[in-house]
Amino acid sequence: MENGLNFFISFVEAHRFIGYAILFVGMLLEGETILIGAGILVYLKAFDPFDTLMIALSGVIIGDFLWYYLGIFLHKRYAENKIIIYAKKNILRLLPNFEQKPFWSIFASKFIYGLNHSALVFSGFLKVNLMLFAKAEILASIIWTIGNLILGYMMSYAAINITHNIKFFGIIIISLILAFIGVQRLIAYLARLHRARKQA
Repeated sequence: MENGLNFFISFVEAHRFIGYAILFVGMLLEGETILIGAGILVYLKAFDPFDTLMIALSGVIIGDFLWYYLGIFLHKRYAENKIIIYAKKNILRLLPNFEQKPFWSIFASKFIYGLNHSALVFSGFLKVNLMLFAKAEILASIIWTIGNLILGYMMSYAAINITHNIKFFGIIIISLILAFIGVQRLIAYLARLHRARKQA
């Protein structure tokens, strides 16, 4: 590896605790991109695989419950708010059986780009049974977390086999992440289009 990439790995290793803290907070708020980045750092041996998995999974699960309780709060304060009603219609367009089959709707939402947080809030808003919510979300979170870490690991493996130059390595990684997000958005768009045609 060239000096630039070696320096980057050494820097991350030296500040691993801060990196783990960023990973944990990132899991509360965001998701895929940070998790893929963690998978990349695991491949580069800057992050420990087990620590990364446990911290990421903890952040995801805690974050999911925070979003759920935000939904309960919104139900108490803003049940008739126009924005809330619009958000409900938007979720039901993609997950029409949410109220009838909340387990599978919550589970599926984890893998639909841009929908998961809304579905978590909606679960709390509808007061979905907490144990049912926990089972669906924990199962989905384990699969989703491991899957995205593996994806980041594979992206890093692919990039490092193309170049050891840190600049080109970064460009390849960013391109792969953008392509991944683009594919997810395309799938979500096609799903919305399909639902709209079925309802027409």
